[in-house]
Amino acid sequence: MSGGDDLAMRLVVWLAPLLLAFFAAEALAQAAVAIPGGGGPSIVFDPVHRRAYVADDSDGIISVVEGRDRITTVRVGRGPKWVAVNPATNRIYASNSGDGTLSVIDGATLAVTSLAIGGAGPLAVNVATNTVAVLRLGTPSEVTLVSGETNQWLTVNTGGTQPALMALNPATGKLYVTNGGTHDVRVVDLSNPWAPAASIPIPGRIGPLAVDSRRNRVYVASDGTGTSITAIDGATNATQAIALPGHGGVPLSIAVNEGTNRVYAGFMNDAAVIDGATGGVLSYVVTYNGLYSLTADPTNGRVYGLQGTGALTAIDGTGYAWSTGLSRGGAAAIGFQSIAVDTSSQLLYVAGFDGMSVIDAVHGYAPAPVSYQGMWWAFPANSESGWGIDFAHQGNVVFGAFFTYGASGEAQWFVLPRLDWNAGGEFAGGAYRVTGPSYTNAAFDPSKVAPSAMGFAWVRFVGTSDAFLTAVLDGRRFSRHLTRQVFGPLPTCVSGASPAAQPNYTDIWWNSPAGSEAGWGLFVTHQGDNAFAVWFTYDTDGHAVWFAGNAVKSGDHVFSGTFYRTTGAPYTVDPWPSGNTVANPVGSLTLAFSDANNGSFTYEVSGTRGFKAIAREAFSTPATACR
Repeated sequence: MSGGDDLAMRLVVWLAPLLLAFFAAEALAQAAVAIPGGGGPSIVFDPVHRRAYVADDSDGIISVVEGRDRITTVRVGRGPKWVAVNPATNRIYASNSGDGTLSVIDGATLAVTSLAIGGAGPLAVNVATNTVAVLRLGTPSEVTLVSGETNQWLTVNTGGTQPALMALNPATGKLYVTNGGTHDVRVVDLSNPWAPAASIPIPGRIGPLAVDSRRNRVYVASDGTGTSITAIDGATNATQAIALPGHGGVPLSIAVNEGTNRVYAGFMNDAAVIDGATGGVLSYVVTYNGLYSLTADPTNGRVYGLQGTGALTAIDGTGYAWSTGLSRGGAAAIGFQSIAVDTSSQLLYVAGFDGMSVIDAVHGYAPAPVSYQGMWWAFPANSESGWGIDFAHQGNVVFGAFFTYGASGEAQWFVLPRLDWNAGGEFAGGAYRVTGPSYTNAAFDPSKVAPSAMGFAWVRFVGTSDAFLTAVLDGRRFSRHLTRQVFGPLPTCVSGASPAAQPNYTDIWWNSPAGSEAGWGLFVTHQGDNAFAVWFTYDTDGHAVWFAGNAVKSGDHVFSGTFYRTTGAPYTVDPWPSGNTVANPVGSLTLAFSDANNGSFTYEVSGTRGFKAIAREAFSTPATACR
């Protein structure tokens, strides 16, 4: 066997049908600024005075943030755990768990008044009546109402036990309090707080709640039999059970986007998107981690949430595509606990144990000026010969294809069609498996191409030839340390550069004219006189299959070689046994290039012969040129 044939047998290449039809929606673009200190469990934004306030329960302070800068801190009571603001009066309220006081901060002078109200808990501000409600967690059934004008207060007995959370409908002035002991929601009418609070039974354990003030509805999460959310009509207190099949336990978080009339419930592995008009489930957004602190931005339709304590996630309001905005290990991974949104400037304020981050959700920033285009495999090199992943890198987007094997050892590929750069220093996006028309067909029918979501992937590049891949595929976690695959002189790939007089053909290629046969592709890795090619296409049964071959230079801009079909251990096996890989010659390939961006692909595979005019695939700007 020749050196080129041996190379083809042991390399596993890239794969890439740029399936434009199922590109993920525009990912969260963001620049993050970390602000050390000032972290805590609660954060609020004042849209009138354009300031964010962060409660730091460990140091007893409130941090004041303007734009991307913490301008000062304010000393309050012991253990401030909840914070709220009245933009109309420029007053900030901190409920202090350590001493049961309520601190009132004058936003203009930052002077503090301490009110010994005898208990602490979640806060709600009724701007219309200039009233502050404090749910006193240490005292069953009690809500303290504080006058924002006089700082005088009174206590309301709701009649419930084990109060946990509270939400205000500012349009009606009604306060909704969840109670674990009485398994209900108590409704306090702030226009007549002395009237007995109405009781609305909620099945099972009660979780978080959210208010849609535009439609006068309240949504309460629970784990009652046959339901995960109870919708309450604010006018009549009538309830509607919303079932979320297959979800056990209490939802971790809930939010309402009043602009789109969508309700979002976060679970351990996904988020449910509910049509508020019908109560029907529109979609399940698989996130693979618990989704906490859901917060809706009605100005752009997005919903933001925290995955565990290390990642900010954005969910698109129309296609429900999601993206990781900030991940653990990034510059601002601070053990997130809470989110606030400045809807006018699209700044996200995220607070955590060790500080806070300000994330620009509109204006992205560029990663390091390094191109990661090419073929990668397990580190150290040759340690897991037989599988691989290839990347095409254009602008701030990486297109990836994972060549591996299925449960029966058959060649199989997955595609990562759009990995977007994020503020955590990673490229992240969805992973898909694809079926399509057989390579043996005389004509390729792109309408037969059918992608299906199988998970999510993150790639962190820590050097020009060093990377870490983490993915969740079909519910199974997959992680590998990667390095570049080297079999000749490595080209230099530069974003936005022009091709050299003697072009390098490392890139993803597809049928010409562009888009005419979306669904299959050819990844070429060109090093010296070797152009290693992987053709990702579909077998006679429609399942994804790939053929790999090292094409050696045989003429001016012409490369020829043998095509191989390999079998090996399933990608789910860890550690992965290279000894199981078997490469069988099945045909031949010839690549002939007419210029830097166009050429032809001639092949014979198991008796099927074909010819394709090919062109480089463009999916972002600027393009990358390798030399």
